[in-house]
Amino acid sequence: MNELKLETVNACWENLWSEAVNDFKGFRGIDVEVKKVIQRAREVGGEGFVDLIDEEFEEHIEENEKVLKNDELEDLVKSSTEE
Repeated sequence: MNELKLETVNACWENLWSEAVNDFKGFRGIDVEVKKVIQRAREVGGEGFVDLIDEEFEEHIEENEKVLKNDELEDLVKSSTEE
């Protein structure tokens, strides 16, 4: 599913529900922002930051992109306020 291109999805929906089709091409500059975050992490220094590589950062993003359920969010808020 992640490998589908937006253009392919739009082409499939064009005849069925044309209002759902848009020309969204993704978030412009997201790669630039990721590069900035990696650069800042390297500037911070310390173990795990100085030698941070792009692939590690991208893996971290992918591992943490799941949508949290309400109870999971509540647990996170509770644990952060307890600390």
